[in-house]
Formats: sequence, C-alpha cells, structure tokens
Amino acid sequence: MRSFATFALALLVTLMSPVIARAQTFFQGFETDTSGWYNQGNGSIARVPSGFSTSGGYADGIDSADGSYHARLYVNPNANFGNAGDPQCTPGAKDCIGPYTDWGLSFSAGRFPTGGVSTSADIYLDTAFASAHKDYRFDWDSALNDSTGQFLQDYVFNVGTAVPNDPCVASGTVTGNSHFVIAASTNVFREGASPEDPTHNPQCVTSSGWYTFKHVFKPDSSGDLEIDMTITNKQTSAVVASWTLHPVCDMPQSLGLCTEGQPLPISAVGGNAYGWFANQEINQLALDDTDLQTLQPQLKKDCKNGGWQEFSSPSFKSESECLAFVEQQGS
Repeated sequence: MRSFATFALALLVTLMSPVIARAQTFFQGFETDTSGWYNQGNGSIARVPSGFSTSGGYADGIDSADGSYHARLYVNPNANFGNAGDPQCTPGAKDCIGPYTDWGLSFSAGRFPTGGVSTSADIYLDTAFASAHKDYRFDWDSALNDSTGQFLQDYVFNVGTAVPNDPCVASGTVTGNSHFVIAASTNVFREGASPEDPTHNPQCVTSSGWYTFKHVFKPDSSGDLEIDMTITNKQTSAVVASWTLHPVCDMPQSLGLCTEGQPLPISAVGGNAYGWFANQEINQLALDDTDLQTLQPQLKKDCKNGGWQEFSSPSFKSESECLAFVEQQGS
C-alpha cells in the first residue's frame, strides 16, 4: 500500500537516486534536537525535557526513556504540514496524519543490507489515557523500498486504545478498558487496518510504561523476506507481544521483481524507506530512542570507532574480528 507517497512525497522519491552500498545507521534520542524527524499532515514533533507536564494529558510528567529529553507528537486537525493534512482528522474517529523520519536515507535506499536491518522506537503507552479514551489509534510504520529504490511495502504496528468487547476483553485476558490492543499488518489507516482484526493476531498491553517497538528485516531460511516485530517493556526487558510476517509480492509496486502472490525474495527488496506515524490520533504521544541499524557491517569503516559493538548478526569480540568479517564478504 503506497500510502506515504500519496501524501506529497512521491515526487521526492522519484527525483532521488538510489543509495548504493554503504552502512545504514540512524539514531535520534532527542537529547539536542529533533533532526531527522519531520512534521507531516496533522502532526508535529517537539523535543521536551524529562518530567514534562502535559497538564493532565497523555503520560503527564513521565521521565524520558533515556537521557534528559524525549519527543512529543502533537495533533492539530487543522494543520497541513507538507500539504498532507487530512481535513477529516478527528482523534478517536478519523485518521490524523503524523510525523515521519527518513532514517537519514532520503527515501531511496535501493540496497538491502547483507544479513538484514532493524528499526526501533520507544513509545510510551499510557493505560490511564486508554481507560478514558475509547478507540484512539496510532499506526507506527517502518517501510521498505524495492531493489530499484522505489517504494515496496509498509510493515505496521496498528495500535489502539480499548473498545467494548475487543479481543483482549473477549479472550478474558483483561477486564475493563485500561489497555491497548495491537496488531501487525502491511496496511495503515482506519480503512485499511484495525488493531482488533482477528486475522492479524491482536495482542494486549495492560501496563503503562515505555515500550520498544522493533522491526527486524532479514532473509528467512528460503531466502525470502521475513519481518520479526516485537514490543518489549523497556523497564523489565520482557517481550510483551510479537509477530512474524512473511509478506508476498504485491503488484504493482514490485512489477518485474517477483511473482505476484508469492513470497518476496530478498533480491526484490531494497533498503529502508521511512518510519512514519501514518495515523496518529493521540495528542502528546511520547517518543524516544528512534534507531536504525544494519545487522551486519557493510564496509570496513563500519567496524571502526567502536562500531563493531553495534552488530548482532553476527556479533563481534573486537574491531579486528569485525574487519575480518567484512573482508570475507568481499566489501
């Protein structure tokens, strides 16, 4: 679903040339600014200090996930950032377009990193807000390009506050409304996806706190794309929800690169396109520690200045071991 380009970025994607072999890394913890993140549609992003008061609103007075600052996402139904505002934006009822990051890759990365890549964002879930605000939603989308540098597909955490008789209540997992319902899909917006959709394995988060929403994009055992999506409690390190997606070739985005309806071969997959709060209806949603990391080093420089410690597939004991791995890959 080429949803992001619909909101005024198609021209930029077309004009940019594909990013060739280089390491893909990005981190924004909002300690000094919000660079790499952009206002979009009905949503803006601002850096705030730890303990920031929302005057009784969402996640009032919380500490940052890390450091002394985090970000807040603001909803203004009348805003039209990037000429992409939804005039029907109504928190709790209609989609509101939210901020995005291009991960520093200018939307056009055409090379899938050897071994895979991960993206993550820390998001605060406020169950007291959920209890008092029925069916408020956000879609956290980490998308990929195809191997030509054009948009391929969205991979999305569809998140919503409780609704009557939602899957968490119906299953007996929870009682009352103090929880979030979350599903994983390849679609965004209310008309395309729902946290309660039983075909997308809805799961429940019942405690307030910072949670790490992580996508891991990697080849599966057959050489096709696999996306492991997890939500981890930042304080306890416990995984509270998880999904594994094996997406299929979806025309027309992948025309000529794969067979429609069949698994997506890694040969058709490119680099990361964007991270986007496609629908963002929760005013002052808290965000911290947004990150993109390749799982394997791509170039020798990726191993230097402590970079060897950042990789996980494989991990390394020293810079020299990391350099040897890159040499073996022929980079």
